[in-house]
Amino acid sequence: MIFAQTFIDPAADFLWEQRASRLLAYMLALDAENGPVLGAVMGVDHEAAFGDPEGGTSLWSLALGSAGLRTLA
Repeated sequence: MIFAQTFIDPAADFLWEQRASRLLAYMLALDAENGPVLGAVMGVDHEAAFGDPEGGTSLWSLALGSAGLRTLA
């Protein structure tokens, strides 16, 4: 397992180019009370990526923001 002390920002142009892609999905968890990012994850559609006959998906790059640490305590 790899842990990082800070978020690693993806290239904005890559995210913009992938905005309509079925291949990748980006999801954020936000604090409903005051708005900071609690965590983020990227999903991959295996069928779109490599023709997976089972139509699988996976989650990658799960990240927990420092604001999310208080919710775990």
